[in-house]
Amino acid sequence: INALQNAKVIGIDVNFKEPSRVGLADDSRFVTALQKSRVPVVLTADRQNAGVIVLPLAILRTVAQTGIANLPVDADGVIRRVTLGEQTDASFGLVVSRFAHGQESKTQSPPTDTTRIVYHGRDKTFTAFSLVDVLHGAVPSRFFQNKIVLIGATVTDLQDYHQTPLGLMSGVEIQANIVETYLEQRFFNEPIWPSLFSIALMVLIGVWLALYTKRL
Repeated sequence: INALQNAKVIGIDVNFKEPSRVGLADDSRFVTALQKSRVPVVLTADRQNAGVIVLPLAILRTVAQTGIANLPVDADGVIRRVTLGEQTDASFGLVVSRFAHGQESKTQSPPTDTTRIVYHGRDKTFTAFSLVDVLHGAVPSRFFQNKIVLIGATVTDLQDYHQTPLGLMSGVEIQANIVETYLEQRFFNEPIWPSLFSIALMVLIGVWLALYTKRL
């Protein structure tokens, strides 16, 4: 956070619902960094199976914003959509996007609560740096000037990889696509009529096959 004070907004795709295993001093240093930050910081919340929303530690919520990071998975195991939500259940990507526009942003809302994610490419389409390189000054600070910065795990061992229409993708990269979808205002949903047409066509083909088989 201290190294990214020229960014526009910082989103941390990491769950802080439990105290640091290192001890209270570790959490206190984190809180201090959040308090001093001139840049808004967004942390993630977790919606569990029963619908209960697990938020970051109370001490963190007083100095940072939160957004729900969960993403709906289709029946085939692919993530195509995001539930944007509003106010207390707003998605992580939506909250980050609004702070990028300014906290009082009046940007257009999507037509429905759930919208398709506009994927801009495969995994690693967005520029990424190692956290260590940023901390050691190997990345020029000017690169982050007035940009949205997302922090998240990209190591496969941490199991934050998910199937998308463009292949496996890290969770933080999916969130970057959600942010970009909202910033570009590219909201779309699949119309119902193609599905109805497909069903009607299959029914007609089935009837024709049945009649044709009887004639044989």
